[in-house]
Amino acid sequence: MVVEELEPFVEDAVKVVAKDNDIAVKVHGKDVLSLEGELSTRQVAEALSKLTGIKPPIDFAEIDKIREETDALLPLRPPTMCAGCPHRASFYAINIACRRYQQETGKEPVKTGDIGCYALGANAPLNADDVAICMGGAFGLANGFAHVVDVPVVAHLGDSTFFHSGIPPMINAVYNKSNITMVVLDNSTTGMTGFQPHPGASGDVNLDIKIEDIARASGVKFVEVVDAFDLPKLIDVLEKAIKFDGPSVVVTRRLCNILDQREKRKTGEKTLPDVVDSDKCLAGSPPYCQATCPLHIDIRGYVGLIKEGKLDEALALIKESLPFPSIIGRICTRPCESKCKRSEVEAAIAINALKRAAADFGKYKEDYSIAAEKKEKVAVVGGGPAGIMAAYDLRKMGYQVTIFEALSKLGGMMAVGIPEFRLPRDILTKETDIIKKLGVEIKLNTRVGKDITLTDLKKGYNAVFIAAGAHKGRNLGIENSHADGIIDGTEFLYKVNTGVKVKAEDKVVVVGGGNVAIDCARTCVRLGFRDVNIVYRRSRAEMPAIADEVTEAEHEGVKLTLLSGPNKVVVKSGKIAGLECIKMKLGEADSSGRRRPVPVTGSEFFIETGLIIAAVGEEPDLGFMTGDAAKVVADGYIKADPVTLETGVKGVFAGGDVVTGAATVIQALAAGRKAAISIDKYLKGEPLDTGRDGEAVFESKLIVDTWGIVQESRASMPVLPVAQRKGNFKEVETGLTREKAINEAKRCLSCDCRICINLLGCPALIMDKGKVAVDASGCPGCGVCAQVCPHDAIKAGD
Repeated sequence: MVVEELEPFVEDAVKVVAKDNDIAVKVHGKDVLSLEGELSTRQVAEALSKLTGIKPPIDFAEIDKIREETDALLPLRPPTMCAGCPHRASFYAINIACRRYQQETGKEPVKTGDIGCYALGANAPLNADDVAICMGGAFGLANGFAHVVDVPVVAHLGDSTFFHSGIPPMINAVYNKSNITMVVLDNSTTGMTGFQPHPGASGDVNLDIKIEDIARASGVKFVEVVDAFDLPKLIDVLEKAIKFDGPSVVVTRRLCNILDQREKRKTGEKTLPDVVDSDKCLAGSPPYCQATCPLHIDIRGYVGLIKEGKLDEALALIKESLPFPSIIGRICTRPCESKCKRSEVEAAIAINALKRAAADFGKYKEDYSIAAEKKEKVAVVGGGPAGIMAAYDLRKMGYQVTIFEALSKLGGMMAVGIPEFRLPRDILTKETDIIKKLGVEIKLNTRVGKDITLTDLKKGYNAVFIAAGAHKGRNLGIENSHADGIIDGTEFLYKVNTGVKVKAEDKVVVVGGGNVAIDCARTCVRLGFRDVNIVYRRSRAEMPAIADEVTEAEHEGVKLTLLSGPNKVVVKSGKIAGLECIKMKLGEADSSGRRRPVPVTGSEFFIETGLIIAAVGEEPDLGFMTGDAAKVVADGYIKADPVTLETGVKGVFAGGDVVTGAATVIQALAAGRKAAISIDKYLKGEPLDTGRDGEAVFESKLIVDTWGIVQESRASMPVLPVAQRKGNFKEVETGLTREKAINEAKRCLSCDCRICINLLGCPALIMDKGKVAVDASGCPGCGVCAQVCPHDAIKAGD
């Protein structure tokens, strides 16, 4: 059997010799071996086995099986240049210089490449070539491009190639005044074909012909030689070369790492690999979305699992932080999406829709286990989001928990405020029932201050958490604002959500721009109000309501009267006749960060209506805070430590809307969790303020580069057709399909700080347990990664 790659020249010659000499032997070769590509040990062994009938010494089928089982676990590692290769640094510098030029001018330089060991730089993440056709072709290609494109052209080739193929096109560039930058990758050897010397690296410095001398002698005016590992200088020189009018040559010089390591071994010089300071490295740190989420849900993690089609696992991961994903997947205000890095490309990931998809399609067996039972008892005042979260966490810790809820059902404003077309009651009931199944005692229709006092709770329980919410609507504060025919938004929604019949008027005006206002307006549409008008004093951009909800309100026929504020309620014959409004203009920003509305003198106008719904904010009813508890009430809210939520009354904690004013459900849940942590510490006699880092919302320190990300449209939430919404409270948002959820998850950038890996692709840089690490066995300590790291987390080894 003749073993040779490609065409069977030797095989054919052997056959001729055998025939000419009447040797009766069967000559095998390409009948059992491939005509294309490189031959492997396996191919040769299997060919011999086929011819001899002898089993190969290696079980290749078992290897195939192992490979199939591990393929999904192993990262794709395409062929790449050696660790410490100076060409990697050169390509990185070229990329940065080209990008800066494009950011400054809007023009993207063309990069022409060549064939050599450095051709591996054409792979991701360096992406060094836009085009390459043959060895020695880079400078010639650049000449051609320079005459047909109105952008700079950056060409690169190796030092050996320069001597046999780069000089003539360089001279041609000078003759034609081509606007090209020619980069010669000088590693002082012919690395691709066996490390042969070349005229620039003969081994005798007195005989070496310098590339830069040839360039200058050929008439190139801009010639610079830079150490490939001096990235700041190299990037600066390349930027100047790209902007230079006419041909320019940059020689990036640094000895090939393989030769460098050989020399060091000869002299006994020790190679010190770079090391990563784990305290400074931000790999694995929370991304922007997670840092902004009040509950710090592992968004990157569960979106990544959805991307892989693992919705069961995604739901399980969500449930580690959030017991109520179906609820929050419908009503969350999505602060995470406001920080999504993908929005720099086109639009944020539909994070909340993906959370709902995980809950819709994922299977999860609820865990009702608790820690060892504890004797201490905790009273929770209020069964809204803050209360049920605190109760959930405390019960999981083993405490005896009782919720005192004034309403006839759990959920607070989720049950009597948010309309069913946004949050179906079967979803709410199913997820809040988890509290009951955990063993939390729930006392409904029990109003603290009326049916039981706060003093009673302090006596009967070891700790009390006040999470009574903000259910009292604010008054409009204008003339006739107490007239018959005005109702506050929370009362209106309470009546509708508890089954009280509300008569549909011909016209209704809703004052406000938050979620309560939008919910009221859309509820009126379903009840049969013919003319529904929202009056809001700022522009649409400043409306605090969820933007998609505002859009759906408009689709349903709700009118928006923007930059208009209520001036006075007009009453005729003891009845409301309408609302006098005044136009507004936006002034300087106020404490909320939004521009302050300023009335425009003389711009009053009248809107006829028989009903006005005031949705201008909510506040808590703290009538139950009597005795020594009254001292912790100020300006209508309970004073509580922002970190621990403890009040000035021993054993009494408070959180959610009673402390902050009307906020969001996700913020209330976070307050409930914070309270549970504090109460646990309090009952254990531990300091309440220790170990609280990372609980509050914070700014992520990650640096994620979105340059070059291809635009992809965000998945839109499917909705019930408008014609099918009138006269009923069917859920409007119907949820993403499984397939759409997976595709949307694929848009996620999985933000993490892997700049060194993502921009260099060095094989010595690896991930180990979510952190960047250096493979000491393969790192020559070149220090390029240390220069790229924006956090000074990589340093030379000791």
